[in-house]
Amino acid sequence: MHVLTANKGKICQPQAALPELDSTTFSPRFKFKMELRSPHFDPTAIAFLSIETVDNNVQEVRTVGYCAMNLFISNKTKKPPTSEADGDVILMNGLYQLPIYCQEPYKRKPFNMDVM
Repeated sequence: MHVLTANKGKICQPQAALPELDSTTFSPRFKFKMELRSPHFDPTAIAFLSIETVDNNVQEVRTVGYCAMNLFISNKTKKPPTSEADGDVILMNGLYQLPIYCQEPYKRKPFNMDVM
């Protein structure tokens, strides 16, 4: 998991997790938690996840897919902020099912949900 800004700046170091060994193949459980603490965050911050597995046939790591989620939304429009200057933002909270995309997003700026 990475947390990136629209300009592809890193907010923190990437972190990884492995599933619980007693969880099932088709419904793995992760005890993964990532906390971000700072007096100020770039409102364009996006949590970006890459999901990987081990291919048993060749014993190599393979990418399953990618997903992302904005951390903040505009208080007025309820849409993701487009620049760091957007000051009236709120935390995007709730329970979400994230779509998994099979192709790596384009590595261009600005990095936003439209790229996904």
